[in-house]
Amino acid sequence: MNPRNREICDFLKKHAGKTGASVADVALGCQISERSARGRIHVLINDAFLVRVAGSSPPAYQWSGKCLPCSELPEKALRQQALRDASRSQCSAILHTAVVMDRMVRSGSND
Repeated sequence: MNPRNREICDFLKKHAGKTGASVADVALGCQISERSARGRIHVLINDAFLVRVAGSSPPAYQWSGKCLPCSELPEKALRQQALRDASRSQCSAILHTAVVMDRMVRSGSND
């Protein structure tokens, strides 16, 4: 199983509950685009790892309960994932700093 698809399944196992989670929730929780989340969810439904919550509008999804395959990643994939996670953390910190600085400049504060 693709590591990103595994991440989506794990996210839904932990966070979806009885009402499920929308594509937007999955995208936000897994830090991917909604378009990517939508495509991956479609694949995971076809593979019977996810199900759509009946009667949900907008569509919500849950983990089906199907056992997930082992996710032994090669060393290179583990390094890439670690770099991706570190990059996300750095981007978040930079964005936070930019927002704080913008607020300070707009308010005229020098604190």
